[in-house]
Amino acid sequence: MPEKKHSFIFNPEDRGGELLILTTTFVVDENDPAKATISQELKLQSYYNSASFDLYGMMTPEKLRKLASELEKAKMEFVFSNVEKIQNNS
Repeated sequence: MPEKKHSFIFNPEDRGGELLILTTTFVVDENDPAKATISQELKLQSYYNSASFDLYGMMTPEKLRKLASELEKAKMEFVFSNVEKIQNNS
């Protein structure tokens, strides 16, 4: 079965020996080429040690978009609440 791997490094700018890498493997179903199974591994690499977690494809693009939206919303709410506090204290 054909497969393709994609790796995403969460902290590419931090090359101090610690990396968090999400590797996604897509495997095409030969009976239905439009269908692919997804497996994922989240790996924390710290110098000479590493820990890996098998995520079984739970981090879909839709869920990652939702996570990004929620983080952005929480960040903006936090920023605006602090701006209001600073303005009220001036």
